[in-house]
Amino acid sequence: MRFHARATTDFVASYAGAGNGLEEILRAQQIDTVIMSGIRTSGVILSTAYRLFDLDYKVYVIANNTIETPSNSPDINTNILEGILPKLPVAVITLEQALAALNASGPAIY
Repeated sequence: MRFHARATTDFVASYAGAGNGLEEILRAQQIDTVIMSGIRTSGVILSTAYRLFDLDYKVYVIANNTIETPSNSPDINTNILEGILPKLPVAVITLEQALAALNASGPAIY
């Protein structure tokens, strides 16, 4: 997944599908589930999770593979992963759970 940030007046708005064909690719491949991880839980991860949830995708976020910057703000990451995302509902999982699910799902069919 490619991340893109767009500057606005007072803040940076982030969504992994901004400026690229993410939504088109997901629709064309008939993908209904997205597993995410990455940097800036309060930015790209949260914005993308909201957008994909609004588009009726099943969304999973890998908790132990996301970080918030600056790294001296761990409570922000915890609040998002344990408080905000589960209310959408976005499933918050571990990297081990994600890998087990991928291994159990079999090869991709194109």
